[in-house]
Amino acid sequence: MTSLRAYLQTKVARRVFGLFLVCAVVPTVTLIAAGYWLVARELRSQAAWQLAQAGKISGALLLARIHAAAGDLAEVQQSILKQRAHPTPGDRLRSLVLVRNGSPPSTLFGSPVLKLPAISPVVETHLASGRPALLVGPGAKPGVFLVRSLPHSAQLWGEIAPSYLWGDGENESVAPAGVDICVHATSPPAPLYCSTGRPLQASGNLATGTSSVFLGYEFSAPSWKVVLQQPLISASAMAEFGHTVVLTGILGLSLVVLASSVLLRQSLDPVVRLQEGTRRLAAGNFSSPVQVTSGDEFEDLAGSFNAMATDLHLSIERLNEMSWSTLEALGRTIDANSPWTAGHSDRVTRLSMAIGRQLGLGPDDLDRLHRGGLLHDIGKIGISPAILDKPGPLTPTEMALVREHPVVGARILEPIRAFADVLGIVRHHHERFNGHGYPDGLAGDRIPRLARVTAVADVYDALVSDRPYRGRWEADRAVRYIAHSGNIHFDPEVVAAFLELAGSADWAEATRHPMIPRRQLLADSA
Repeated sequence: MTSLRAYLQTKVARRVFGLFLVCAVVPTVTLIAAGYWLVARELRSQAAWQLAQAGKISGALLLARIHAAAGDLAEVQQSILKQRAHPTPGDRLRSLVLVRNGSPPSTLFGSPVLKLPAISPVVETHLASGRPALLVGPGAKPGVFLVRSLPHSAQLWGEIAPSYLWGDGENESVAPAGVDICVHATSPPAPLYCSTGRPLQASGNLATGTSSVFLGYEFSAPSWKVVLQQPLISASAMAEFGHTVVLTGILGLSLVVLASSVLLRQSLDPVVRLQEGTRRLAAGNFSSPVQVTSGDEFEDLAGSFNAMATDLHLSIERLNEMSWSTLEALGRTIDANSPWTAGHSDRVTRLSMAIGRQLGLGPDDLDRLHRGGLLHDIGKIGISPAILDKPGPLTPTEMALVREHPVVGARILEPIRAFADVLGIVRHHHERFNGHGYPDGLAGDRIPRLARVTAVADVYDALVSDRPYRGRWEADRAVRYIAHSGNIHFDPEVVAAFLELAGSADWAEATRHPMIPRRQLLADSA
């Protein structure tokens, strides 16, 4: 140690040390700082993106709940129009109020509403078309109301229960676990719900994501803004990384005395590995951990980095699982609009994916078939059960309304970026190969390939299922119909794959179809 101290006191040693400090330590510290900045930036970006996706899922869940509450209000409206005793709403509506022109409001169910929101001329025009409107009540804690018009300038008001809309107690929360949420009306600006009881505040240690719930077309209401916020997953890792930067500087100064180029390379190698790991993490690759065996602080840092990456991967997987659960719940919500279509989306999805595997489609296309199958009939949410359950032929007006559901479904999903790759399935699964389908009359290869696959599965399941206007077909008859409809209704290539599947051992699993007795369906739809 004495000789080392004496060496450092020489002028040459000081020059060498200064040159090494400039040429080696400064770049090393720069690389570490760049790695720290990249990790912080990418993690914030990833967290904000994930929260934005979760916000879209929360928005879709809110919209599905509003639709369900609107369905309850429509049932009460129909009972009033038919002069029958109106059904008692479930947990979706907190109160029902009947307003007649020139008379005070009359409470039909729940607690009296002190003050109803005003109806603008635009909303009056919307109500006159027979569609429901959504309005936000006045006050610090505004209620969310649905309103439908009745004859003689009367209106039926229903207040959506907050416990159902936002999620409380037995109802699933609209926010993912561990995430704070606020929902705001945009015109006029007003907070509707905050899980923390107060508006969310921006902070350097918090990631924030936003999305919108579009309500104008269906409910003549301004869109809602959904804001999600959670602590950064990497808060502790960033603190440890910052301390390691200091330790790295001290290590670099020690290496100038103890070693030269070999130790210098060993010092830079872990930084390079961490930087590569940061890029892999930013690209979504969580399966390649950073390998550092230097036996020093860099190895501990790499361990912390790998642990952080593992935690982030698990969080993303949990979010994806929640997304699929919400997607499947939304598919069942679509089918629940009529007892005749119960399980239809699940069965079409299963058969579509089996046909896709028979065609040799890759994992990405099978994933699109999965999501597109669950959502292909989402546009039927706005169709009255009276039309869906009608036992006889539909009128031209009713048929036109039913044929709008692919366009309505695509319009519902269009604002959600995560569903952009399944819009073709939703919009075009009723096109025909000969160009006589709807809504756009596409023919041949102009129809998206995955929509052609879903079309075969959709028609087959409809044929072998009971409908209010006919009984189910036998499976053999439905298969023959599909076989004879190639080049007319269906893509011949998809028909060939369907027939190969029908003759394989996978057929039974692909067409599992738990039947509901027709007499029960008739009773349910009466």
